[in-house]
Amino acid sequence: MAWTAPRTWVTSEVVTAAVMNTHVRDNLNWLGRVGVTGWASYTPTWTSTGTAPVIGNGTLLGVYVQIGRLFIATIQMIAGSTTTFGTGTYRWASPVSMSTSGGQLSYGSAKIADTGTTDYEGIVKAAASTTVRIYASGAEASATSPMTPANGDVWEATYTAQSSS
Repeated sequence: MAWTAPRTWVTSEVVTAAVMNTHVRDNLNWLGRVGVTGWASYTPTWTSTGTAPVIGNGTLLGVYVQIGRLFIATIQMIAGSTTTFGTGTYRWASPVSMSTSGGQLSYGSAKIADTGTTDYEGIVKAAASTTVRIYASGAEASATSPMTPANGDVWEATYTAQSSS
């Protein structure tokens, strides 16, 4: 079952069971199932403000769900043995263009795991309408912050934003 855009009701309209099922019951059921079946996968791109990083044999995954203009996205990146980390600060592509009008920005939570050593908690913030960045330990994530990345290290980010359309 997919989301159906709710209709505009007309005064004195006779509402049938089929109309209620389509525009109310089915949409409420879809919203209730969103955590199970409403998520869409996407492959985020990983870039930097300097020399480009390369995921190599690492893993870069994304999922998101959108309800109206609101969306929630999660990105997970695991460095592999052939991952190169480039230079500059990192950016990850958002699956949906974010609204930045009126000072609207997306924010969320992040975790960077230096495998076997330390976990860094942080925040996610919009870098532009199409990319997000992660801050941990008071600095933006990069090839030198919050640690020197290596094989097996993990970056995770979950954020909520409003789409630009």
